Amino acid sequence: MASLISIAEYKVWAGISGTAQDALLTVLVDAVSMEVRRWCDRNLIDGFESVSRTERYDGNNEQTIQLKEWPVTSIASVKLYQADGTSQTYDSTTYRVDADSGVLSRIDPKKGRFPVTAFGTVNATFSVQPWFDEGWQNIEVVYTAGYARTPTDLLPADLKMACYRLTDLAYSARGRNFGLASESLGQYSYSNLDPSKTTEIKASLMAAYNSMRA
Repeated sequence: MASLISIAEYKVWAGISGTAQDALLTVLVDAVSMEVRRWCDRNLIDGFESVSRTERYDGNNEQTIQLKEWPVTSIASVKLYQADGTSQTYDSTTYRVDADSGVLSRIDPKKGRFPVTAFGTVNATFSVQPWFDEGWQNIEVVYTAGYARTPTDLLPADLKMACYRLTDLAYSARGRNFGLASESLGQYSYSNLDPSKTTEIKASLMAAYNSMRA
């Protein structure tokens, strides 16, 4: 599993020099990467990473399916599986994908049109819309999606910022009760942190994530 941010990137953000903390940072960055993937409903192993994927979806008798990963680089194939295990490959001219949002749509350049009559008079036409046939795990999509790890095509800056901030929280919370705001010894007292503060970063992360789907 590759981390969403590197230790070197985080050390620049946090102003950390030297290698004394590298072992700890490796643990924290890996954990934060999995947490972000889980929050965003991405694959826990390679979510957000640009790799080839083979996934099954439930057909819903609708025109669209939301792919699990994006941005989409290419679609290799889309297949419809029957209950007996046989399959039919959709022609590439009968679907398209919005690369930025990962929405796969059925289209048909040759869809039929039929007249709609009322009292013998044609007053409208009815167009047959293609759809993904209803079924359980009957639609297989082979595609490449995710962000490439190159100097010119990195993860979105706002997503990386959320990873940095979550790593900050994990780093500062090591070895103590992070939910404890303060405590004293004389006539012992304590106060807890406002729970909303601990979810602020998650909220900003999800806002960034949702903006990527728009």
